[in-house]
Amino acid sequence: RQAADLNYFPAAYMLYQTYRYGFVGVDRNKAASIKWLRRALELSNGKSKAHIFVDFARFSDPKQNNPDESFSDIPKSAANHLAYLKQAYEINPRDTWVADYYGSSLYDAKRYAEALEVRQNSNNPYTAK
Repeated sequence: RQAADLNYFPAAYMLYQTYRYGFVGVDRNKAASIKWLRRALELSNGKSKAHIFVDFARFSDPKQNNPDESFSDIPKSAANHLAYLKQAYEINPRDTWVADYYGSSLYDAKRYAEALEVRQNSNNPYTAK
């Protein structure tokens, strides 16, 4: 916590995960978890920021019905879900995981031309160029 309070990104992200999953004997706490996820977003850059946007996308996915995959202050909507994924993709378009998730979500939203472009520009070996 001291490192996170001193603006050390990895510590803030670890606190988010600790409160989210209840690691190391800490009780699960959604409010504390989202607080540290937002703080980690403020402190992050590059690939780490892209992966945090993917976390936000997962929480905003309207198809996700698992209560553990939701936070009340992250509204569930297809528009939010795609907006977070787009931000992640723009930061790191060559990340296979990000490109695959974004491309699949665009496809599910019936935005086929965009989905094809994202998937073709990814490093995904299963996507035909």
